[in-house]
Parts: sequence; structure tokens; C-alpha cells
Amino acid sequence: MATEVIGGIDYAKIAQKLREELRGELVAKGVKKELDAVSIAAGGSVDVDVSTEGLFSGILVTCRVTYDAAATAGVRVRLLYSFDGVNFDTPEDCDAEGNYTDLSFAAGATRQRSVIFSLLSPYIRIRVLNIDGSYAVTVSLWRSLIK
Repeated sequence: MATEVIGGIDYAKIAQKLREELRGELVAKGVKKELDAVSIAAGGSVDVDVSTEGLFSGILVTCRVTYDAAATAGVRVRLLYSFDGVNFDTPEDCDAEGNYTDLSFAAGATRQRSVIFSLLSPYIRIRVLNIDGSYAVTVSLWRSLIK
């Protein structure tokens, strides 16, 4: 990179620093582990509520699931929106809008998937649903807000 020094100011260094900072803003910020090897009962779910107030445009959700060797179904991760932090989308309407992802499934295996969701409201609820009606799953979940 060429150095342009004008009036004692190194504009090339300033531009590089700005690029690095901007790149940092566009990448997932504030990685937070929300669930750490939590057991979700057969047919059960766990909710993680997140305030997204600020200039965030998306959220990266990474979910790691370990299935029982006899399991017959997987896990669904839903994103429910709210404008007041109290009243969230109903699961059926969330599914109708496609605001979810199903993790791949293999009995006895551990699967991990990262998904980017758009942030359309100041509050969201990440719901991890164990679709299997007979066996528990073990779940870890991370989230990162994206500017």
C-alpha cells in the first residue's frame, strides 16, 4: 500500500485503520454463548431472548446439537420477533413466514449449523425446539449481532 503523507498526516494508514474498523463492524459482533450443553426434553423447547436495539441488521445463530443414539427426529431453531419484548410472534406464524431452520439429523451424532437471520424488530426470541417426541437432545447455542 502506498503511503500518502500530506501535511504530516498519513492518509494511507488512516484509510487502512478505517477499513479494519469497518470490517470489524460488518462481521459478527459480541459473540455470546447463550446455551452450554443444555438438555432439552423430548418435545420440549428452550427460549433465548435478545434485545437487538442499536444499528444491527442481522444475527448469526450457531447451534450445536447432540442426538441420542435412538433419536428419530431433529431440532428446529425459530426466530420470533417482538416490538415490545413481551409479545412475540406465535410459532405457527413464525413457521409460515419461514423464520426458522431445521438442523440436519443423524441419530447418535453431533451436528452444528450457523444461520444468519434478518433483524426486523428490537427484540427477538431464539427458540430451540426438540422435534423428537421420545428422546432428549443436548444443545449449545451462540449468537452474534451483525451491523
